Amino acid sequence: AYVRDGDLEGASWTALVLMFGAFANSEHELGNAWMVTLGRLMDGLPECRVHVLLAIVVSFRSIDAGEFESTIASMQQAQELARKLGEPGLEVWARQREAIATVRSGEFDRGLAMLDETMVGTLSIDLSPLVRGALLCHGISLCQQVGDSKRAGWWIEAGDRATSACGLNFSGECHMHRAEVLKSQGSLARAEAEARLGCEGYLNDNQHLGWGWVQVGEIRLRVGDLDGAEDAFTVAYSKDYLPDPGLALLRMAQGKVDHAVKEINRALEHLAIDKPRRVNLLAAAVTIRIAAGDPDGAAAACDELIELAEVFSSDTFAATATCARGELRSAEGHHEDAVPLLRSGISRWLEIGAPYEAAIARIHVAEAMAALGDLDDARMEMKVAGRVLQELGAEREEQRVAALL
Repeated sequence: AYVRDGDLEGASWTALVLMFGAFANSEHELGNAWMVTLGRLMDGLPECRVHVLLAIVVSFRSIDAGEFESTIASMQQAQELARKLGEPGLEVWARQREAIATVRSGEFDRGLAMLDETMVGTLSIDLSPLVRGALLCHGISLCQQVGDSKRAGWWIEAGDRATSACGLNFSGECHMHRAEVLKSQGSLARAEAEARLGCEGYLNDNQHLGWGWVQVGEIRLRVGDLDGAEDAFTVAYSKDYLPDPGLALLRMAQGKVDHAVKEINRALEHLAIDKPRRVNLLAAAVTIRIAAGDPDGAAAACDELIELAEVFSSDTFAATATCARGELRSAEGHHEDAVPLLRSGISRWLEIGAPYEAAIARIHVAEAMAALGDLDDARMEMKVAGRVLQELGAEREEQRVAALL
């Protein structure tokens, strides 16, 4: 209809939105077809909002390809054009893409400050549901990728209020983000329900389905349902989504330590470039390699983990690295060094609001104390861990604590 009316800007905008939606739903052939149509419609089109949105859409691929500097420059130009055209929504979106590229390039603090600015803009500017949903989703996703679950929780709560006020429903991806935050907070039953709702929203999207089933598998693993975890990870794997470190930790829980080592090594090789996602893999590698009797391999994983925690200065990554270091020192027989490290990690986990991780760290610190002959404090740590794990419904770990007591 826009073409018939001679409105090439309207036709180009519509084609671009359809292209973006197709790629977001993993309908690549359809997306490519709209891309060709868009190129034809934009031929000779004067500078307009379409050019801003096109630059934003292109930034998704350039960030994934690691082209951070060029993306930052492109998004700054897009912001200037959006301001010139009086398009505040597109300006905020381009600013957020710049923030994401900045964080991924290693400028963690500056990038997250920029991100917070764009999230405020998302909730205070009159935006279309498409733009507001994308901004909330990608902002929360970045917080989770860099281990800042507390910040993600803040923006999820703020987003809840905004979407409720506008009468909007959660997308499947929103449910999955909520599942990750609820899991870290220890609300395992609610987290699994959210993850399953997310899966229902992406029945034809293997990438999102795989991610959702990994969430389900990790929750099943935490509650001690090894068969349920195996089933969920198998579904994720069938969608070509790597279910690690969950699958590697499952193999260790099943007593298949050699298999766990192979799995975690494969996952680390597969995710050599994505530094934030390597953090959880490296933490699992420390635990698995210790169990396999490979202290040198565990130390190498711990060193890289500490280095990444310093680069991405999030509380979650710092707590992960501190506890991994304490676990390694204890395995090496240096229990007197392990205790203060693990205690520091517990404090960090409690401040973040991650009770499951704090309980696991208490088990490690209790074992180190027992090795030093401090049995009374060791029992106290074990009892606290057991109570928390019981409240969370983590039956398998609770039984492990009872046996150690």
